[in-house]
Amino acid sequence: MFEQNISTIFQWLIFLGTASFAIFGAILMVTQRNPIHSALFLILTFLCTAVLFVLLQSPFIAIIQVLVYAGAVMMLIIFVIMLLELDRELRVPLKISFSKSLGVLTALLFMLGLF
Repeated sequence: MFEQNISTIFQWLIFLGTASFAIFGAILMVTQRNPIHSALFLILTFLCTAVLFVLLQSPFIAIIQVLVYAGAVMMLIIFVIMLLELDRELRVPLKISFSKSLGVLTALLFMLGLF
C-alpha cells in the first residue's frame, strides 16, 4: 500500500516536471529570434512529449516520437535553416503593425465565434 502511494507520487512528480519543461520549451521555441535555437527548443518539447507517452504506458509511440520527429524531421528543419544562410544584414524588417492588427482582429473573430 505504502509502495503504491510512493510510486503514484513519483509518477506525478515526473509528469509535472516533464509537462512544465514541455511548456517551457514550447514558449521559448516561439519567442526565440534565432531559428537554430528555436529548433533546439522544439527538440526539447518533442523529447518531453516522448516522456509523457512513456508515462501513459505507450512506449512504441514514445520511440516513434523520438525517432521520427526529434530525429528525422528536426534534422531536416535544421539542415534547411543552415542551407538558407539567413544573414541579419539581408533581412528586411516586416511591417509588424499591420500583421499585429490583423492577428488581433482574427483572434477577436475566433473568440466571438466561440461565444
